[in-house]
Amino acid sequence: LHKKGAARIRAFSAFLLKKQAKIGSLLLIFICSVVLAFGGIFPAKTAGAMQSGVSYSQINEIWNDTSGKFNTDTLLQLFNQLAGSDYTAATDPMSALENITKRLDVSKNNSTQTQSIHSTAASHYSKQVTSKSIASKNGNKDIVVTFGGKQWTVTYLSYTMDGDPIATLWLANPEGTSRWSDYWYTKYTTTNMTKQSNLYGQSYIRSETLNAGSRYTTVAGASASNIKADITSDSSVTWVNNEQSYENTFAKFTIENGATVKNNAGANEKIFTGSLTEFLETPRNVAWQKDQSWHTFGNVDYSLGNESWDDPYVVPGVAGSGAGEAWFHYYNSTNGDFRRAYGRTTDSDGDGYGDGQTPNNSGKYKIQYTDWADDYLWLPSLSETGYRNNAGTNLSSVGGVWDPSQAQRKCFGGTNDSFSSTDSSWLRSGGGSGASNADTLSASGHLDWPLVSSVAAVRPALHL
Repeated sequence: LHKKGAARIRAFSAFLLKKQAKIGSLLLIFICSVVLAFGGIFPAKTAGAMQSGVSYSQINEIWNDTSGKFNTDTLLQLFNQLAGSDYTAATDPMSALENITKRLDVSKNNSTQTQSIHSTAASHYSKQVTSKSIASKNGNKDIVVTFGGKQWTVTYLSYTMDGDPIATLWLANPEGTSRWSDYWYTKYTTTNMTKQSNLYGQSYIRSETLNAGSRYTTVAGASASNIKADITSDSSVTWVNNEQSYENTFAKFTIENGATVKNNAGANEKIFTGSLTEFLETPRNVAWQKDQSWHTFGNVDYSLGNESWDDPYVVPGVAGSGAGEAWFHYYNSTNGDFRRAYGRTTDSDGDGYGDGQTPNNSGKYKIQYTDWADDYLWLPSLSETGYRNNAGTNLSSVGGVWDPSQAQRKCFGGTNDSFSSTDSSWLRSGGGSGASNADTLSASGHLDWPLVSSVAAVRPALHL
């Protein structure tokens, strides 16, 4: 990957000589894949970029809506800070980008907390730089950058599967709240169902709040005052066909230029312009999202749903052997396992795939399970954010893929573990306690798993 990426940079450098007018825009395509955490279509909640008393590096807007180009000065500032203090600050974006690739080529994921990444897995996730490592070479400061009018915190550097360097950005503060499902949830046992309330690809929050415009699941009569609980049959669940809206607060991060779209009411159709998606990468081209696993980064004996868009990576020899090894870890031996929770059908023979399915068959998952991999904007997973429990004296923490600071994890600048729905932010990970839950980070960055019919803040991510 790094050789291919370097070759692309050299070829791109020559191309820039012919396309100087677009130098900022084209450079940004190469440098990052931005992780964006965004609020929903609901009213914004006022908050600063980061918590008071927290030291971070603030980079002003890198995109100019008027010119349709990137601001070279702020882009260079971002690139130099991502490259870090081991490299002499470059005077042009191209040289700064080359320094970033040099840093990536000698790095690997070194996520550490009380529960650290498994040592074997660390080598599996090579040529990647965590948020903690970025800060360590940036005066011990997190980076907050304004992009497209919103403030993001930089959480990760890595390569795409095509060999291009990307940066993952996470919205520094939520802009609103949303329910995860459309006011319904599945009963724990879901092996007989293809529609599931904590399956992110089928969710309301992905389709409506994050403007994916995909169909999502609902139950007739469901509302905030009439939660439909313990649904046990597909026949009770219906599909809602949805469309993207140009009035969504994150329209420019989700709708491609030239797309024909409507407003929130499904009217006043127009051709969309002003999109930033051409500078973003989707998870489909990111290896660490293809196979990430809570088993790997939490160093525990189970994985969580919605985290990887393919079979989750399992440390060799830890989970046993056989075709079903990667699917073995889900919940625990008492409650069930991953393949039965998210596989399309019951796994009668225990090979790790649903009945009638075979390894590497795209039909091995439930409906729309992997669709989020093609989204420009998405909720982060628990494996990506990690968490830290500050309550009492029993400190428990997981660095996660990104190994972000606790200030980056915190929602609304909270300083304690008092949990409430308005002080937590949704993750895409299915809660480990059953099909009715999804994970959240509390005001202080602590892990919880409320019902998916609940309301919490929305902080999506993207790759730039």
